[in-house]
Amino acid sequence: MNEALEALKRRFKTRCVEDQSRLQSIEAEDDRDGLKMLAHKIAGAAGVFGFDALGRAARDVEEQLDLGLPPEPESLAALHRLLAEAAQE
Repeated sequence: MNEALEALKRRFKTRCVEDQSRLQSIEAEDDRDGLKMLAHKIAGAAGVFGFDALGRAARDVEEQLDLGLPPEPESLAALHRLLAEAAQE
């Protein structure tokens, strides 16, 4: 991987830490619009850097919200776990 892409990947991993905190805040506020926006952002960026499972988990949450459903607890738990794993990788 070239240097520029490596730098972007490091920034993505830093954002994963920030997104974990933001996700907790959004959940505490029950902000579905904020959650949908965050899930969309994560889904898009995750695939670029090879975090396919994270991207799928974020898309699952986003799709549930698109259908007007509350996100399933299992989907949110997966999103939390995969964000933490991406940040540590």
